[in-house]
Amino acid sequence: MGKYIKLVIGLFLVLTSTVGAFSVLTGGVEEAARRIVENGVDTTGVIEHRTKHTVRGRVGRIGGKGTYYTMTYSFVTKEGEKYGGEVNVTEEQAYALTDGEKITVRYHAKQPSISSPLGFEEYMTEQDVQELPKGMMLGSSLFMLLGGLWLAWSGWRRIQEETGLFAGMGQSQAASSTLAQDRLASVGRSSDKPMFGKR
Repeated sequence: MGKYIKLVIGLFLVLTSTVGAFSVLTGGVEEAARRIVENGVDTTGVIEHRTKHTVRGRVGRIGGKGTYYTMTYSFVTKEGEKYGGEVNVTEEQAYALTDGEKITVRYHAKQPSISSPLGFEEYMTEQDVQELPKGMMLGSSLFMLLGGLWLAWSGWRRIQEETGLFAGMGQSQAASSTLAQDRLASVGRSSDKPMFGKR
């Protein structure tokens, strides 16, 4: 079963990385980012609640803890649909805000699930579009492609070994080797008659 999973995941990574690299090279990623900027709409949102998170963890002998804060907000689009999101905020912001307080939210008009509460998280700007890390994107795509090829090849090879393809190839090579040795042996045998005539 693992070999089939390897094959499927490998093919998926190959396809995903190829599409991603193509999108970067042809400007598809930049165009998608620019559409987010151009379709930004401002509206009034509401702070639903703030949450304090305390993390305690230990890895071997190393122990640690930390605290961070999040803010959950919601807003209603022009079409009357309600959406929301959650962002990290500083401790000062968390204690300065109040639940139910109104804030400004900018969202994607055609995909409202993409949104940012202005002042807490910046919405994508034209400068962000110009500074897209295309090199990093291409590098990640190449890494995914190589990993996908390795997984696909590994899974395919295991499948073929079990179905007998490689075994059949091995038997065929062994038969060819035996035939070649027999031919060499027959050439090397001594004959009763001289090869160039008697002297």
